[in-house]
Amino acid sequence: MNNVKFRGSQTEQFLINSYACKTQTVCKYNFFAEIAQKEGYEQISNIFAQTAKHELMHAKLFFNHLENAPEGNVNCTYSYLIGTTEENLGYAISEEEFGCRQLYAKAEETALMEGFDSIASTFKHIKNAEEHHAQRFKILYENMKNKTIFEKDTEQNWFCTRCGYVYNDKNAPNYCPNCYALKSFFEIMCEKY
Repeated sequence: MNNVKFRGSQTEQFLINSYACKTQTVCKYNFFAEIAQKEGYEQISNIFAQTAKHELMHAKLFFNHLENAPEGNVNCTYSYLIGTTEENLGYAISEEEFGCRQLYAKAEETALMEGFDSIASTFKHIKNAEEHHAQRFKILYENMKNKTIFEKDTEQNWFCTRCGYVYNDKNAPNYCPNCYALKSFFEIMCEKY
């Protein structure tokens, strides 16, 4: 990479802003995970925690491109709205959709225009991950709104994430018959390998 051309470029600024926002998103999603767990939504808590790990990797990828960036110069507007799990899912959907549809699409386009193909590729691939994050959060959000987190129209295999017990019914049990974990530890078993 040509450092003289890179310094002061729009691509550099996108990387700085993206790195700053991603590091803050890691904390925010970990806070959301704690709230979901306290409200009895282990699966949602785990998905927020897993997504926080993804966001940390995105931050590292941006940081790797910034090895010679100037100090400071971070211009990142960020929201710290924290609410109920349902509200937090709504915030997360908005954030992920903004990232994939606006921020990273524009950053990818700018990096290509300025001749930073490997950085454009990073933005492109992170945009793909953000789309997946948004889709997962949308499904969970709809399940919360429809009160179908632990209740389905057809029988499902419900999996106890604590001990591995499998229970078949339309609804998750109130507690695991094996280890007595609460309903919050059950999720629909999804095994496509």
